[in-house]
Amino acid sequence: MSYELYFVQRSPNKIRKEKLLSFFQSNLWQVDTRAEQRDAFEVIYKNPLSKTTFQLNILDNNPGEQKEDGFYFSGILFSVEYAKPTFFAYEAMLILEEVCQAFDLYVINPQDYEIGGDSKPKNMNADAFTASWKENNKIKIHNVYEEMGVTLPYLPEDIGMAIWQYHLNKRTVTDRLGPAYVAPDYLFYQEHRSGVVKRAIAWTEWQAMVFPPCDYIIISQSLDYISYQALRESFGDYLQKINGPIDPLYTFNLQYADDVQRIYENLKPSGQLIHTHKKVMLSECVDVPDERKIHNEAAGTLDTHASSQQPKGKTTNQFFKQYRQSHTGENSENEEKQTTSSTKSKKGHDADNMNSSDVLEKNAAFSRENDVVLKRQTVKIKDLTFSSFVKWNIFLLLFIGILAGLITFGLSYMFSEQFNVTVLSMTFDSMTVGIASIFVIPLLFMILGFIASIILYVPLWLGLRVVNGLRLKGAFEIEPEI
Repeated sequence: MSYELYFVQRSPNKIRKEKLLSFFQSNLWQVDTRAEQRDAFEVIYKNPLSKTTFQLNILDNNPGEQKEDGFYFSGILFSVEYAKPTFFAYEAMLILEEVCQAFDLYVINPQDYEIGGDSKPKNMNADAFTASWKENNKIKIHNVYEEMGVTLPYLPEDIGMAIWQYHLNKRTVTDRLGPAYVAPDYLFYQEHRSGVVKRAIAWTEWQAMVFPPCDYIIISQSLDYISYQALRESFGDYLQKINGPIDPLYTFNLQYADDVQRIYENLKPSGQLIHTHKKVMLSECVDVPDERKIHNEAAGTLDTHASSQQPKGKTTNQFFKQYRQSHTGENSENEEKQTTSSTKSKKGHDADNMNSSDVLEKNAAFSRENDVVLKRQTVKIKDLTFSSFVKWNIFLLLFIGILAGLITFGLSYMFSEQFNVTVLSMTFDSMTVGIASIFVIPLLFMILGFIASIILYVPLWLGLRVVNGLRLKGAFEIEPEI
């Protein structure tokens, strides 16, 4: 089941294939050129963060031969599937706005007749065409419920849109907090009884987390979980609210990592998802409920503490523009205007909510240009890369070798006139030996360091595996590429 659109233009001239291919040169597009047709190809859009996907087909046609009401058929066709969360369609329509602006295209919607439209060429408007998709999607889904008798995983639209915004822009949160923090992806579990989809995040081993609104926090590989409300009650004032793509977002300060870790290690599960839910993919969810199965009380079981609200000061469209700029480097004039207005509204939002600033100020001592310093903390070392292990051994022995070489040179200089050294019938004075020692001795020490690293690394690596990590307490500095 697909929602389809086709595109028309004012000009009778075919858009050049090279121009189209140049536009689609991005890692979000997959181009399939059809060798048997000179100007025909297929383009598939896939966003790995939001999971959104849709398809464009470019036909090998002559627009001048297909004129109607002053418009020429461009040969470009679009399709996006039904039975998806609404944000799939919305993201697709936002991308189509870019396509239409780039090539001066208009849109004809063949589904118009199903919802009372006129099927005439229109300017591409993401909100209007998303609304059209929603109306047609609702019809298709209800037909599935009534004719096939199946219940599709139900995820309310407002929650789906918040998930979309979070997945697209969660990287901005960890960029600000530093590399010690993890902003997890959502996982999705459908209740057996109601068909409602619940949001979960995985926290199955100790690490500094960012907590988006959710229903469950999974704390073990066997799907033991605590509820979002239990998280807030267990960690209390250690949780601090921060600004982000959705509201609320919580994390904790690294100053209190020891205390938070102790609480984490003593958490009591609220239940086990494996008995009451099944895991589903986000792309399988719909936001059209099956009224036969979902009752008001079932839909109302979503944790009120985990409700998702769109952040003040930014529209959903602006959030997508921000994502496009940060991930694809697009800087069109329209996007610059959007960014300017977005920045102005963000300033007002930051003035209203200073919790994020407080956390960042407290973490300033721990974050310096993407490095994180942990003072009086316990760090668990679970693995060790060979390259870093070798590097520091070689550096250490090189330093020792340089010192040894300088000492040898000094001694040779002191006695340079008192003795000579004969090797293989060649005579060297002690000054020559001393100078050579500055280079030879450090080199020998470096070679010894490399050999020692190989001998020591294997038992150390195996030892960390056997004891499941080594705990060290002190002051540590975490660097992105050590």
